[in-house]
Amino acid sequence: MPQGKARLPSDRHDDDSLHDLEPNHTHFFLIPGDEWGSESPWLAEFASQISVGCPALTILVNGGQIALVDLKENLATGRPAIVLSGSGRLADSIATPLPETDPAILELIQHYQPNGKLEIVDLSLPVDQMRDRLQQYFSSTSF
Repeated sequence: MPQGKARLPSDRHDDDSLHDLEPNHTHFFLIPGDEWGSESPWLAEFASQISVGCPALTILVNGGQIALVDLKENLATGRPAIVLSGSGRLADSIATPLPETDPAILELIQHYQPNGKLEIVDLSLPVDQMRDRLQQYFSSTSF
């Protein structure tokens, strides 16, 4: 979470633009920044650091403008991504682009889908077909 969006336990003022930290969590990574999305490059780098030597991938379910930033940052690290078509909003816009689709989304598709770094998996497939599709993807993708 961007530090500028977090209401810390020590904060004494009531600011509706701040968000409480989840009380059941014991640790937090507060990222420098005041806007949603400023955490995206940090999260992508963090994922890269903790997955050194291990396969890693990004999964997009639904999503909006910030998820697009997150997806771009993760793809830029070289990590492949799976988009779950049928989960709504951004995921569906990537899976089935329309003429009015945001040019940033179209650019992302054109850049990453041909090289196998961006894969679309349809949630409406029967479970066995989805499992087979994912197994095929994992066996053909170098992480």
